[in-house]
Amino acid sequence: RDKIIELSNLLMELLDESIEIIPSDSSIHAIIIGDEQKALSLSEQLKKQGIWLTAIRPPTVAIGSSRLRVTICASHKRNDIKHLAQCLNKELI
Repeated sequence: RDKIIELSNLLMELLDESIEIIPSDSSIHAIIIGDEQKALSLSEQLKKQGIWLTAIRPPTVAIGSSRLRVTICASHKRNDIKHLAQCLNKELI
């Protein structure tokens, strides 16, 4: 659990401040994208870079609040989180 908290904090530190992420005490973090098609497209683009983030969209969430779900596991390394943040920053800003 401590490692997941450490890696979650690292992700928050490395993401550009313009990226909207819902604060969470769990290992699951939601990055708000808004548009459903954009969330799906981003999910596919990130898969090509080896990053598997699920696009969560209506009816699971409200229209206009589609998001990418990030799940941090204890098996992740610091370099994994750095790569994730780098790719997210590249795609979202």
